[in-house]
Parts: sequence; C-alpha cells; structure tokens
Amino acid sequence: MTVLPSKRIQCFSMNIKQGYSVWLGALCRIDVLSGAEKYFNFYVPQNVTIHRTPFDRADEVYHQRAGTLLRPTYNTNPEDMEFVKHPVQLECTDFSHANFDVSIEGLGWFSI
Repeated sequence: MTVLPSKRIQCFSMNIKQGYSVWLGALCRIDVLSGAEKYFNFYVPQNVTIHRTPFDRADEVYHQRAGTLLRPTYNTNPEDMEFVKHPVQLECTDFSHANFDVSIEGLGWFSI
C-alpha cells in the first residue's frame, strides 16, 4: 500500500486531551503530554487511518493493531520498528485559530 494520495487530501478534525496519543496509520505517533484540550486538523491521504488512544495504551495498540486498524505500516514486521522521537513543545494561546502547522515529510501535516 502506498501513502501517495490518489484523491484530494481532506481534513479530519478531532479534539485531543492531555494524556492521549494519535496514530497516523502505523507510521507516526503524536503524544499530547501536557496542556489543555486542543483541536487538531489532520491532512493525510484517505488510506491513512487516524486513531486516538490513551497514552499509556499507545504501544499496546500499535503492537496489536499495526497492519489492521493502523494502516498502512512501514514494513511487514511492525514489531521490529523503532520510532525516532522528535520532542516538540508548542505554546497554543488562542483556541479559535490554528496556532501551528506541523509537517510530517512524506505523510501530510496537522494543525493545532
């Protein structure tokens, strides 16, 4: 499966509370470690699933659901995958406007 879009990329929106993680397929994990509830807009190809889960269950969800609920995967052995962490601290001051756009090379982007 490819992540290259075959149709127009559409926006998928959700609220994410502190202590939750979001999986973009089995390719990227976004953890909200602190702060108030935020409104996220995700812009990824339609074949990339978006799944919100509590932070303490995120690893378990990945190992159980990579390739099924979380798709696509990076390789055929998701349990062998090691993710590179990129800590980012953002100050979101106004909930009514997107404060930041974060790009994920080769996958898409999200707005907070």
